[in-house]
Amino acid sequence: MADNQRYLATGETLSLRLRPFEVRMLQIDHADDACLPPFPSAIDAGATIPLSPDLTRVSCEPLLWDDDGAKPLIRRVLNGRVGMADEGESFNPNVLHDERDGHIVRTVLRGSAALPPTSEDTSLLIVVRLSRDGIYWHHRGLYNIIKAAVSIDGSETEASSMPHRWHEQAGMWSWILFLTPIESADRARSADLRIETCLPKDVDCEVSTLLFAEWDSKL
Repeated sequence: MADNQRYLATGETLSLRLRPFEVRMLQIDHADDACLPPFPSAIDAGATIPLSPDLTRVSCEPLLWDDDGAKPLIRRVLNGRVGMADEGESFNPNVLHDERDGHIVRTVLRGSAALPPTSEDTSLLIVVRLSRDGIYWHHRGLYNIIKAAVSIDGSETEASSMPHRWHEQAGMWSWILFLTPIESADRARSADLRIETCLPKDVDCEVSTLLFAEWDSKL
């Protein structure tokens, strides 16, 4: 039996720990000629609480290639798609795999969500997924072009990003997560969110916000 395989007896329970934005595929085969037990249908979501921050786009500014102030942001977008697309102060649009990537806008989203009272410390998770025409849109360094800020009852708190590194292997990132620790409280509180993106104008940005009771930052 391979290292990543195991046998289950009929009626035995298999528990898998997934973070709210993760999906895992399972292959369940017959161990012998016996009948395969029914596939499990119950999923325990644990102490995950979906939030509805009602995000609103408050600004959307096109980034122009001849604007010196916009060049650093444009570089971050292009270099994460095609490698080093620029030399010094000049840009080479001919290296773009998709010319739509050259039409970049800086967008700011704002919203607020009510945090329920909790007896234990929790984590506020903001998950941003990107797609274009129904297909995931990938980038090597999303932490460079998507930022998030969180304020709890008017007091700004840290929102660390994950992954927070340049993708150096095959494939790229189509999602980024922001994590904010929330201390326990016996009263409801308000979380104000600000998300800033620098993306091609036709890339869709889907934002999910959750309150998560158990979080291991090493996962």
